[in-house]
Amino acid sequence: MPPKGTCNELTLKQKVELIKNSEGKSHHVLIQLYGCGRTQVDNILKRKAEYLSAYEENEDSDRKQHCSGSSYNDVDLLIWEWFQHACSLNMPVSGTMIQKKALEFAKQLNKPDFKVSNGWLGRLKGRHNIAFSAVSGEKGCVDGDVVEDWKLKLPDIIAGYQPKDIYNMDESGCVKCALPTKTLAVRGEDCTGGKKVKERITMSLYCNMAGDFEKTLIIGRSAKPHCFCNIDTMGTNLYQKNLQWSKTYIREAIEENIHFLQHTTPLWMDKL
Repeated sequence: MPPKGTCNELTLKQKVELIKNSEGKSHHVLIQLYGCGRTQVDNILKRKAEYLSAYEENEDSDRKQHCSGSSYNDVDLLIWEWFQHACSLNMPVSGTMIQKKALEFAKQLNKPDFKVSNGWLGRLKGRHNIAFSAVSGEKGCVDGDVVEDWKLKLPDIIAGYQPKDIYNMDESGCVKCALPTKTLAVRGEDCTGGKKVKERITMSLYCNMAGDFEKTLIIGRSAKPHCFCNIDTMGTNLYQKNLQWSKTYIREAIEENIHFLQHTTPLWMDKL
């Protein structure tokens, strides 16, 4: 251990070793073990994903001892601006797309030595907190101008109504037989699954502006499926959707379930 009062700048290998040995150890213990300051320990642990990625990329090379800042900051800046613009357009972005775009920017900036390795991509993600997310929902299909116009009209529509009398209804699908789409696995091993289960039921959920939920409606293929023989004890109602008159029937059922229909009540319904 170095003499007291000295703080070493750890090599990349030592930083990775510190990260791997940090579990269950306090900062004080790590400082004593590696002879560095608290600030350096904090910085290493905060940037552990970046250091691990850099070490994995350069573990067979003795030339790179330290993990310094990027020498292609102008490329990184352009990529970050492009990424933010793509997200604002609700455009799905993959790692490969980022790498190809980075090569284009590097060529425009006359940087022929720029390499888009997986390590570079990992460090870029770490710097900007980029992670893969599932693309879901209908938000991206809605015109922003229509939304803003609706916001201006809505106050006049609901004026004079109590929050308990203003209802909204929407549908949600329940894929009741599906298995989880993610799992823990040993690093490096293939993780495969079968075909996705498509069997599902539709649930109609509605509540008022005050936050009071009404009885959930379950819409399925069969009128009396065996798996829902005790549905009356669940506080829900079951309806069959394959009947031609079912839409009108379900709408009437929804209106009957709302307790405040002794007077006019606004109800917004998604397409049923």
